Amino acid sequence: MIVKMPGLFDIHIDEIPQAGLDRSSDLPEGWLASHLGSAYRSTGKPETIRAHVRREGNNVLVTATLKGEVRFECSRCADAGIRSLDLAVKALFVPQDATHIHLEDMDMSADGLEGMFEYTGRTFSIEPPLAEAVVFAFEDYPLCTEDCAGLCPTCGRNLNSETCECGTPGKDSPFAALGKLKNTLARK
Repeated sequence: MIVKMPGLFDIHIDEIPQAGLDRSSDLPEGWLASHLGSAYRSTGKPETIRAHVRREGNNVLVTATLKGEVRFECSRCADAGIRSLDLAVKALFVPQDATHIHLEDMDMSADGLEGMFEYTGRTFSIEPPLAEAVVFAFEDYPLCTEDCAGLCPTCGRNLNSETCECGTPGKDSPFAALGKLKNTLARK
């Protein structure tokens, strides 16, 4: 379930002053985890956003920083872990009917730009690029370490902290036939 907080991410284009608009707030509890799927859960600690919104004509540049933590279980060994997030996001919002966008006219660069997002009307939400950046910042199947050995497929022991006498899968393995084929092909 995606956690929403009406108003927090909403920007009214006519209310952006010349110097820009700054917003900073705690995110609703679980906002990060809700955008990451079942592999991640909230730690209960504050998740924060700081955003600066600048307008040039009808184009709006949003730069934001998201900070927080999420819990996860390693996809190989099932050990619990925590991942921190300190993510910078930069996105450009343009009117839906815009035909040309000149970044140089806006004293903007495409460097680090997460993407361009269209808006209609005079109010829009800055949440889509934030949620998108969060999704891309975390892997679908988190690991406790890159070299996690996982669980023994026979006895279920955590091979990071224990050893077992099971060895490699034997004749009963569904891959035994492939092993024989490999050996046969290697001899040819």
